[in-house]
Amino acid sequence: MRQSLNEHNDCTVRAISNFCKCDYVTAHEYVKKKFKRKHRKGIAFEEIMNKREGLFLPKRQKYKRLKNHSGSYDRNGNIWSPNQFPLVSRTKKGLLKRMYVGEFIEQHNKGSYILVVSNHTFTIVDGVIFGNEADKYSLSDSEQLKRPLLEAYYKV
Repeated sequence: MRQSLNEHNDCTVRAISNFCKCDYVTAHEYVKKKFKRKHRKGIAFEEIMNKREGLFLPKRQKYKRLKNHSGSYDRNGNIWSPNQFPLVSRTKKGLLKRMYVGEFIEQHNKGSYILVVSNHTFTIVDGVIFGNEADKYSLSDSEQLKRPLLEAYYKV
C-alpha cells in the first residue's frame, strides 16, 4: 500500500502502524491528521508525542513516555533531567551516559516500544526491530546498535 501512496520519509507512519498493529493506510491517515504530517515529509515525532501523551493512537492504543530516572548528576555536577535525557545508563565507573539502542533492547526485550534516534523512528516488539526495510540490515549492524536514544514510548 505504501507504494501506491508514493511515500518516503515515513518512518513515523511505519512506527505507528507496527506499534498499534494497524495497517499502513490507517497509520498514514492518523499521522497526517493528528501530527499534521505533509506527504513525503518527516516530522518532529518526539515533540508531538510528548505533547499528546495520554491521548489515543489508532485502535484506541494509549502510550506513555519511558523514563528510567528522576534526575541525576553527571561527572561535572550538571543535572540530567528526565525531561531532557529520559533514558540513561551508567558507565563501569558509575557515571551517567546516554542509553543506546543495543542497551535498550537488552533491558526491554518484552513488550512494544517506539524508539526515536536522531532523524529516525522505529518500533521494537519483544526485542525485534520493525521499521524501514533498511533497518533489517542497518540496525542489526553493531554500529547502529550504538546509536543514542532520544525518546522511547511504551503501550499502556
